[in-house]
Amino acid sequence: MGDDEPGDSPMGAQDMAASSVYYEQAEALHVQATVEESMADVMDVMGLGDDMRKQAAETERAADANETRGWRMYTAAQERDWAQEAEEEQRHVDRREELAEVKERVALDGLAKDEITQHERTNLQVDLDSARAELATLQRREDELEKSEDVFEKMARESERLAREGEPPEQAASGT
Repeated sequence: MGDDEPGDSPMGAQDMAASSVYYEQAEALHVQATVEESMADVMDVMGLGDDMRKQAAETERAADANETRGWRMYTAAQERDWAQEAEEEQRHVDRREELAEVKERVALDGLAKDEITQHERTNLQVDLDSARAELATLQRREDELEKSEDVFEKMARESERLAREGEPPEQAASGT
């Protein structure tokens, strides 16, 4: 779909804002984990560094989770944008369908007249056939666009859900 940065659609912009918040939180947690690890090194002198290392590891896991949430929201923004692109193309297809329907009606009206030449009849029949062919093609494209819009919206909702709830245990455990 589009090569632009995500966030062009209204919902995509909201998802990008949420993504930025998660990334900022992740950065702060990474810094905090680094500080905790440094404190653990100092506390090792007194034999107390293990608890601080555990805390640093927990903070690092939280930072990684926020980075994943940020990535999920970034992905949701892309998917929302793609859904909007499909919706816009669908509107364009609708306009083309309306024009083809007018062309079909004009051809049918012309063919219904009693006094037309063979040349006019042939031209009207060609117009009618091309209008019907275009309508069939546009209907197939509209069906494809409706499906893709639905798929992208579903994907965006799933990305947002995973950002809110976290990754499923099997993915979180394997690190993917």
